[in-house]
Amino acid sequence: MDGSAGRTAIAWFLLLTLLVGVQCTRSAGTTESNGNVVKSGLELIARVVGDKIAANFTVCQLEADADGNDTFEVSTPAFAKVQVCGTNGVAVARGFYHYLRTKCNAMVTWGRHGSGNNLNIPTPLPSDPMYFVRKSSSVKWRYYMNVCTVSYSSVWWQWQRWEKEIDWMAMHGINLPLAFTGQEYVLAAYFQKLGMTEEEIQVQS
Repeated sequence: MDGSAGRTAIAWFLLLTLLVGVQCTRSAGTTESNGNVVKSGLELIARVVGDKIAANFTVCQLEADADGNDTFEVSTPAFAKVQVCGTNGVAVARGFYHYLRTKCNAMVTWGRHGSGNNLNIPTPLPSDPMYFVRKSSSVKWRYYMNVCTVSYSSVWWQWQRWEKEIDWMAMHGINLPLAFTGQEYVLAAYFQKLGMTEEEIQVQS
């Protein structure tokens, strides 16, 4: 193995080690603040069903279980707002969508300009004082997307389209989407820090 190939192999090994370490640290030691969970949850609900219907929902944050997996709770007290609680923003979004699917027969899809969506939400919202659902994810990370999605589809998206996709991901419990954007810059800067020249980086890429 020549010097250039050796440095490249070491660079990749160190980068992977760094990324794994950062991921483990994030998963073990960070949580969303209660204010962020409530705010992001209410804003998502309003984007999906509109302000008028969204006014019939409340959001709160749950304490994480010992296993740390996402959990949501949904209840519909009589003559009160629908309460959606979750351990983080994704869990709240998943709980909200569970209510839409199971109590309102609603659906949010990928259709362009809302085609395929069924958001004919009944008013008043279905209420049942005995209704209470609590669900926990069986795994910590739920992965989504692939390189073709990034290269053929999302490369053309503007923020409005991305916002709809992020909302869709959250409502389906996705918390680990593939994100290629800007990776080349990060890799090049890291390799240069390890002493590789611009020419060596271009050859290896």
